[in-house]
Amino acid sequence: MLTVGILIIILLLLAGSPIFMSMAAGASFLALAYMGVPLNTIPQVMFASIDSFSLLSIPFFLLCGILMTAGGPSRHLVTFFDSLVGHFPGGLGIVTVLSCMFFASISGSSPATAIAVGSVMVPSMVELGYDKRFSMGLVCASGTLGILIPPSIPMIMYASITELSIPRVFLAGFLPGVILGGILITTAVVISVRKKYGGHVRKTWAERWKAFKTALPALGMPILILGGIYGGIFTPTEAAAVSCIYAYLISRFIYRELNREKLLKALKETAQASAMIFLIICAAILLGRVLTFAQIPQKFAGLVTGVKLNPYLFLLGVNIIYLIMGCLIETVTIIYVTVPIFYPVLGLLGIDPIHFAIILIVNIELALITPPVGINIYVMSGACKEPFERVVSGVIPFVITMIIGLFIITYWPGPSLLLDKMFYR
Repeated sequence: MLTVGILIIILLLLAGSPIFMSMAAGASFLALAYMGVPLNTIPQVMFASIDSFSLLSIPFFLLCGILMTAGGPSRHLVTFFDSLVGHFPGGLGIVTVLSCMFFASISGSSPATAIAVGSVMVPSMVELGYDKRFSMGLVCASGTLGILIPPSIPMIMYASITELSIPRVFLAGFLPGVILGGILITTAVVISVRKKYGGHVRKTWAERWKAFKTALPALGMPILILGGIYGGIFTPTEAAAVSCIYAYLISRFIYRELNREKLLKALKETAQASAMIFLIICAAILLGRVLTFAQIPQKFAGLVTGVKLNPYLFLLGVNIIYLIMGCLIETVTIIYVTVPIFYPVLGLLGIDPIHFAIILIVNIELALITPPVGINIYVMSGACKEPFERVVSGVIPFVITMIIGLFIITYWPGPSLLLDKMFYR
């Protein structure tokens, strides 16, 4: 019976059905036929799965990122970083990564980060002689930092499944985010030097000061969000709501670039993205409940302990599984289907669940830039009006170096756990 349910999901996916519909159909079949659950119970379970205060932060962080893009703050942030390092060899590549790292501390979303920075940086890089494929690939890869450096929507999802503290999971992403950002900067500079992509004229200190003053309201956003969370002033959900208000105020009254039309468009985009995410969460949790009833997590844990698999081989296997799944399945589905299966094994193998969260997030980052379903690739392809294949060719060098970063973070837990040990243990 379980096999039939999984086959239903696979066949529907191959037929082109939406992911949430395929999972919901397969899970509903199993719930009815395998578990004997009444039909009217299924929508109740799906609704209860998203009736969560912590998940309410998702649409708020999405809206904040969209407002920061539409209202001008993201453009002024890029201009400020450009004034500091844009004159170095490969300087605009450095600006791109730094801008994505900073915007990551605002939006919580990878596609939002890629769009916010890419809309400014790709035309600027092409204008100064950078290859467009390289430019698009760098923005795609750097945009993934939006879910590693907190706040992060996938981290909120992981914490809601495992019942871990969201601030603790957030805190674990800072140092790995810096490491991965450093790897991307190094890759960008090496490629730029080889292909002789230069920087522009060095800005004067007066120009830098002017750029800083203009960007200052936007620079205050991470202090508001993260300072509020770790200062005990806001919960993560409250911080997300406050960030939307702050983004609206500076976009409307300081930068004066957010009009009624842009605001309505931002609200519409947020509603559409949130609906998609929550539909997938509903279906994935329903499927997860069925798999739990079928004791799949327990059987998996028994298999791991039975073969006496050590933590290093387990994590290697997990990374391979995630890299394959990332090429085929949407990221929200990966989180909600796999975490309930892998999580019970962590304690048996002595793997810290906070460290595992970061391993998962880096794998999700790679899923966002690997074809055929890498969302960031589609986002950049649409934004730059370039073929999908052209964006893929530009992102490949960064995928390779990010895989190296994944294994560094996997087998060196120190950066993921250092801040957590300092503040929570």
